[in-house]
Amino acid sequence: MLPKALLFDMDGTLTRPILDFPRIKRDIGIREDEAILEAMAKMSPQEFAAATVILDDHEARAADQSTLNNGCEALLKWIKSTNIGIALVTRNSRASVDTVLGKHDLKIDVVVTREDGDCKPAPDPVYLACERLDCGIDDAWMIGDGHHDIEAAAAAKMRSVWISHGEERRFNVVPIHTFNDLPELHAFLRSCDVSR
Repeated sequence: MLPKALLFDMDGTLTRPILDFPRIKRDIGIREDEAILEAMAKMSPQEFAAATVILDDHEARAADQSTLNNGCEALLKWIKSTNIGIALVTRNSRASVDTVLGKHDLKIDVVVTREDGDCKPAPDPVYLACERLDCGIDDAWMIGDGHHDIEAAAAAKMRSVWISHGEERRFNVVPIHTFNDLPELHAFLRSCDVSR
């Protein structure tokens, strides 16, 4: 049975992953084993402002150079034809998301970015996306290629789908489904019972 809403991550899920996270961390001056946004949250206001400029610059260039993952356009077009709600839930900035959506002419119902509050793996952005889609947690799936996506869904008690890109899972939370890529996800969704 199909969900009423699908919540997608952006980098690595809808778009090909090109952000160089080790380089970003070096440029900002944080340890490689630290998550960027969490490390920035501990900074002084001055340090945070300087780090934000660096991060925004990396994200802006990545958005300008972005390409869609194989099958993205066909999947989103099909989802639209089913009247399933679509949200984008990302740790990226609103500006970089707007660039990606505009460049590729992607139609997304709801967008939740880091400017909206706590980020994945916290459940808050997942709750917010469902609220804006007028959809219950039980009726939505979180889809992403990273551990933050699956952990946020688990924290929200939402079903999750991991896009593995053929990699082994290196995090503990187990998604309800794993697919190599978006075409596999698309084929699965089309095979589901469309009755609700």
